[in-house]
Amino acid sequence: MKKYLTLANALKCGAFVFGLVAFFAMFGEQLFTDGALSGGRYVVGFQDALFGSDNIKPAVLSTIGYFLMLVFALASVGLIFVPVDAKIKKFIFLGLGVLFIMAAIFVLVEGAVFSNANGTALTQTGYHLMFSPVISGILGILAGLLVAGSEFVPEMQLVK
Repeated sequence: MKKYLTLANALKCGAFVFGLVAFFAMFGEQLFTDGALSGGRYVVGFQDALFGSDNIKPAVLSTIGYFLMLVFALASVGLIFVPVDAKIKKFIFLGLGVLFIMAAIFVLVEGAVFSNANGTALTQTGYHLMFSPVISGILGILAGLLVAGSEFVPEMQLVK
């Protein structure tokens, strides 16, 4: 068991934690409007933004991003225990890090792809992202960097 307690695996576990927090941030508020007529209000909760309602089309791209971050977080820890050649392993984790960052970008474009029932996109003139997708996107990018960088740190045991 001590062979798994390395610095690289600790970074992958950190990416796992960041990925889980990024996924569970999906359940917070997603969009806010500060338009002149509304006086500042929450547009939707996560159900409307991600899955839609009667007069709101869902932001499918951000929904995909949230679920991909969960899958990649689980993969970053699960792939530790899969025996693979060292050269291929670097490419696998580098690719996983890049995909993690892409999923985080999917979450951050929610405000641009979110649209109302008549199909007009809500622009940044009156709508902006709330705290949850911003934090989720930042943690997803950090998790991607941790996973990608984990294969480039020197192999050192944390416990002897």
